[in-house]
Amino acid sequence: SSILVLCIDLGTDMLPSIAFSYEAGELDLMTRNPRPKWVHMVTKRLLVFAYLESGPIEAMAGFMTYFVILNDFGFPFWRTFYLALKEGPPPNAGDVFDPSAANYGNTNAYCDGDNIKTLNGEKIRAPDWLYLADKEMDLRLLYLECIKGQMHRTVETGECKVHQISGVSFRPICFTTEALKYAQSGFFYAIVWAQVSNAILLKTRFSSLKYQGLRNFFLIFAIFFEICLMLILAYCHPLNLVLGTRDVVWFHLGIFGFPHSIFMLVHDEIRKYLIRNFPKTDPGKPNWFERNSLW
Repeated sequence: SSILVLCIDLGTDMLPSIAFSYEAGELDLMTRNPRPKWVHMVTKRLLVFAYLESGPIEAMAGFMTYFVILNDFGFPFWRTFYLALKEGPPPNAGDVFDPSAANYGNTNAYCDGDNIKTLNGEKIRAPDWLYLADKEMDLRLLYLECIKGQMHRTVETGECKVHQISGVSFRPICFTTEALKYAQSGFFYAIVWAQVSNAILLKTRFSSLKYQGLRNFFLIFAIFFEICLMLILAYCHPLNLVLGTRDVVWFHLGIFGFPHSIFMLVHDEIRKYLIRNFPKTDPGKPNWFERNSLW
């Protein structure tokens, strides 16, 4: 959500960005030629690294976490497309989904030919995914349509794999709009794990992390602060209500973001190794990796 984007930009990323000002120079810094005056700070190689190497790995971590959480709460990946736009008859309070019933447990819906209507006159509508108006509604009761006078489901949901109670609706998360809030929160937490790796791998442009080390106390403190802030946003109930975060289970907190963050570190170490050691085709020019991936 837009609020969680601001939490990344103004919260978890703030201190690590400032901590770079305390980073010591790379060991071989004084042996390099000066940067030509015509070379800009933001180059094509930097944009390629950010948007075609590091960025996609972070995005993959976030989206994998997002769709796994939705799937665990009953919304498979292939059923999520245009899900927010689908409409149906809102059920009565207290209705319970019953797959064997003609109305699937929605006592407020009935068929008028091929049209589905509500007994209380409420409009056929889409659920409120953005806010909390429908946080207690079982969406299996809403996604219905009428075909030749019989009710049919418009969305085939999956299996509820994580039986968790929402800290906001105090009802099971599966098949409710709360699943989206948990998925968005999981995306945010995965990005934080990836940004921790980003903070470490961006310490150097050329040298290995093995030689640079983690001697920047301010960066260590910033990473510790970033992780603590993530946990506070996840498990502090008042902030759940204000910012829209949710108390995901530990499996959803880092099981997908953490491996991607490790992969980012390994990928960058390999890139730097090739920059330093890949053979040169022309002794007077840098090797291919230095020319194309050293930002």
